[in-house]
Amino acid sequence: MKGFSLVEMLIATTLFTFVTFVAITTLFMMQTVNGRMKATKTVYDNMFLVVDDISRETKYGTYFTNYNHSIPVPADCLQSDCVSYEFLNNESLDTELHGYYLGADKAIYKYVEKAPAVFAIEKITTDDIQVNSLLFKLGGNSSYNDPFGAETIHPSVKLILKGVTRSEPVIPFYIESYLTQRISAN
Repeated sequence: MKGFSLVEMLIATTLFTFVTFVAITTLFMMQTVNGRMKATKTVYDNMFLVVDDISRETKYGTYFTNYNHSIPVPADCLQSDCVSYEFLNNESLDTELHGYYLGADKAIYKYVEKAPAVFAIEKITTDDIQVNSLLFKLGGNSSYNDPFGAETIHPSVKLILKGVTRSEPVIPFYIESYLTQRISAN
């Protein structure tokens, strides 16, 4: 009866150890990539919800401006960091002032005028996202429905968001969207 030699056993053990090491390393790498992909998806899902909220409201706004109308926003809110517009409340048929700005804590805030000079302000980004840059570039004129008939260019807002995640893994993001006013049928 013939058995295995010591050299054959060493070679088989070495090959088995090498294959096992490669398989375990690949498994850990796949788990790391999977975690990063989940984090990336979460960031983009959160940011697209923010962009959707901004775009949904600004489509029905009129008289766009980058001036903050004495809204209680941080003093470092630059004109390009803020956008304000008039919004018709269909329930009360009153015109309200709406808008968005980048706060000092690197979060995006939404404000709505509830009464003259009384604003409801809410943070619309999650705590695990840091927005480093929020730009609103206004195009066209203040409103397509100018009561004086001077407006001929359809107004638009170009929205640019740049930021990173606050938790590991740090994932940068850049989102750009182009919003235009939707004119009502009446």
